[in-house]
Amino acid sequence: MSRHKTTMTVSIFALALALLMPAAIVTAAQGVFSDRDEPGDVALIHLRYMNFNPEQGEPDVPSGLRAVPGSTVRLVHLNGPVTSEEIKTLERSGVRLISYIPDFTYLALVQDAALPQVRALGTVKWIGEYHPAYKIHKNILEAKGSEIELNVLFFKELVPGGSNDLIKAMVTALGGTITADDAVYPLLQVKIDPARIEDLARLPEIRWIEQYYPPKAHMNNVRQTTGGRFVEIAEFDGTGIVGEVKDDGIEWEHPDLVNNLCELGIRV
Repeated sequence: MSRHKTTMTVSIFALALALLMPAAIVTAAQGVFSDRDEPGDVALIHLRYMNFNPEQGEPDVPSGLRAVPGSTVRLVHLNGPVTSEEIKTLERSGVRLISYIPDFTYLALVQDAALPQVRALGTVKWIGEYHPAYKIHKNILEAKGSEIELNVLFFKELVPGGSNDLIKAMVTALGGTITADDAVYPLLQVKIDPARIEDLARLPEIRWIEQYYPPKAHMNNVRQTTGGRFVEIAEFDGTGIVGEVKDDGIEWEHPDLVNNLCELGIRV
């Protein structure tokens, strides 16, 4: 069976969404903090540390893992659905958007002086600190042993020149070892004593931390469980089909994408 290329038009795609999707977490009383959406139209903020509804309160965060005065990295929770005009209004109000977090939330840089104006916007439901605790995947908080291998993403917006070198020096100063350095994305693979994970999270430049697992090939399993094989057996090959995904956060300069962009989207 011949395979035809399908043109997929991508308006915006949420790369950071994959980095910040929730993992299994502890559920607190009254469903305020949960590992799944609440019934109805309640929009939660989904973090790997915990999901929560900011209108009903924030999760308890250890004092040593709270944001310190002067931190400008914040969570901006909107009424949603978010429109392009609302994004422009946020940016004109002094908000520098970094990445999207479901539901209707952005990780952003907001200076203290801009907070009153941003909070007054009708589209903004809540603004809160991005605590160091929120950077840590909950599964590694109780990690044991003398060493753990981690994926460590940092804010290139907070690093002069966006270089990995400063972050490497910080990790090394904590006794860590760099095992891999992404040449394109602000991501390091690190081996470090689990006791230093919280110290790593307290660095303002660090964005998130999770355990590293060696890559494995699961494509055949995915194709079977999602019905891909059934579609192929039925001799559907994608001819004439155009798909569209609308979201936020695509890395246009990623080596897998930079040479595959066309006027209307991405050719796959």
